[in-house]
Formats: sequence, structure tokens, C-alpha cells
Amino acid sequence: METNPSPSSTHSLVSERKRIEDRIRSFRFYTHEECREEMDLRVSMKLKLFEDAWKIKKTLTSSDVNEDLCRLLLPAGAVDKHIMAVWGGERVEHVNNMHSERVVVWDYDTGSEHELAFKKWHTSKSFVLVDNWVTRFVRMRELRDGDEIGLFWDASNSRFGFRVLARRVLGF
Repeated sequence: METNPSPSSTHSLVSERKRIEDRIRSFRFYTHEECREEMDLRVSMKLKLFEDAWKIKKTLTSSDVNEDLCRLLLPAGAVDKHIMAVWGGERVEHVNNMHSERVVVWDYDTGSEHELAFKKWHTSKSFVLVDNWVTRFVRMRELRDGDEIGLFWDASNSRFGFRVLARRVLGF
């Protein structure tokens, strides 16, 4: 048996839809110039409901977890975009001149803090985390090739954030 909506319920639905459409029209939309100005000022008034904090994601390779190599190789493009762009000034110049920069890495999984060296390799222009990478992360966290990790620069605490995002399933 089919029922037709009553005229009052139809009117209700139309009124509710109009109310919602009016609210959406009242939202502020940014012009391209306003967006560009906010980018230049490095500030935004836009509400972001969710943003993935893990700006640098990496599936570990055998060389990243090799105890003889003692380093985590980081993707240069992501480091330039998410770390060097935030650091700016002397710190960037120091690293670009192939000097190591002492950094703190906060492990979100264990709630522990570790000091490592962050540097740029002269030969490949790649970025690496060294000094304690193997002892504090590979061994203590039992990292294996195929595990996925995430990193980001936590500007408010002047440190890297670290987390194991996924473990490789053994046997694959």
C-alpha cells in the first residue's frame, strides 16, 4: 500500500530544505586573493575538521633498519616542504651546509623522548636521522622493513613527532 505525504509534511520538508540552503549561503567563502594573502602571512582562519598530522610517511626499507648503516633516510621533497619550510633561517642554512642539527624526537607510542642528529648528506642531498636511530628506534621498537612510520615537525614543542603507523604482516 502506497502512501502519499500529507501537504503539511511536504511543506515542512520544503521549509527545512530552504532553511538549510539559507544557512549554507550565509557561510563565508574566500576569494583567491584572500587565500593567497593568508598563505603569504602563514595564517588561516579556515576551520579544518581533520588534518593528518603525519606529514612524512615512510615504509621502512631494509637499509633503514640495518644496524650497520645506523640511519633513517627521509624523502627530500617531504622534508623540504614540511620541515625546512617551517624552520627557516639559520637552522636551514646550517643543515644545508651539511652540518648536523641536534633534534628531539618524541615517540607518541611509548611517550619517550630521544635526541638524534638530523642532517643532509652531501653526496645524495638526502636527509637522514642518525645517532641513536638504531638503538632508540630500530631495536627498542623492533622496527622491521615493511613497517610504516610517520613523522612531523611539532613547532610548538620544537621537536619531531614519531609514530609507528602500521606493522608489516610477517610472511609477506
